[in-house]
Amino acid sequence: MQQTMKTEDWQLTQPPQDHLKAEWSGGRFETARRGRTGEVEGKIEPHFHLIMVTLNGGAVYHAFRTDDGYRYEGRDAKGMVSFLPAGCRRELILRDVAWEWGAIAIDPAVSSPRLANIKSFLVGRDDFIYGMTAQMGGVFHRDGSLDATYGSTMALALSEYLSNRIAGQRQPGASARYTLTRRQLNDTYERIDAMLAAPIAIADLSIPLGISEGHFSGRFVEQRARRHCRQFQTGGWTTRPAS
Repeated sequence: MQQTMKTEDWQLTQPPQDHLKAEWSGGRFETARRGRTGEVEGKIEPHFHLIMVTLNGGAVYHAFRTDDGYRYEGRDAKGMVSFLPAGCRRELILRDVAWEWGAIAIDPAVSSPRLANIKSFLVGRDDFIYGMTAQMGGVFHRDGSLDATYGSTMALALSEYLSNRIAGQRQPGASARYTLTRRQLNDTYERIDAMLAAPIAIADLSIPLGISEGHFSGRFVEQRARRHCRQFQTGGWTTRPAS
C-alpha cells in the first residue's frame, strides 16, 4: 500500500525526505529532498499563493493540470519555477523523479493585490526566484530554522517582484501571448548549434525551457521571422552570390 503524505496543502502518494517547514505571520517556507522515486501522484490545493522551485535534480516526466486551465507535460529540471494561486488545485503525476525543491507560500491578505490577478504558470528559469528560494533553503538547512522577520521580508520582496514582472505584463492592451525571452532565444540557438550533427526534435528545444512544444514552435518561428525582418531592414543580411 502506498503511503500518502498529507499536509494543509499537499496530498502525495510518496512522501519526500528531509521535509522542513517554517511559518510566520502571513507566509510559509517549505523545502524537501526526494531520492529516486518511480512514480508520484497527488494534488496541491494551497490556501496561500504558492511559488515552487526545483532547486536540484528533476523528473523525466512531469504532467499537471490546474483548476484555472494551465496544462503542462514534459520534463522537470533544475531552475524550473511554477506559481499556483491560492485556492487553485493542481493535480500532478511525476515519473522517475529525484530532486530537491523549495516552496514559498504567501497569504493573499498580506500580498500585493495584483498577485490575485496572476493565474498558474511555469517557466524554465527565473534567476531572482531561484536565487531567493535556494538561499532560504540553505539558511534553513544550516540553522534548522528561519527567522520570522527574514521570512516575511523575503516573501514581501517576492510578492512585489511577481506583481511587477508578471501582472505588469498583463495590463489592459498588452499582448496576452507568450513570448520567448532573449535568454531563452539565445539558449535555443546555442542548443541548435550543439545538435546540428543529429536530427533535432521540437521537444529537444522546448523541454529545457519548461514550455510545451506547441507554445515553443509558434513563438520561436514567429520571433525568428521578426528578427530576420529587422536584420533585413537594417542591412544585417548577407547574401551569397548566385553560382
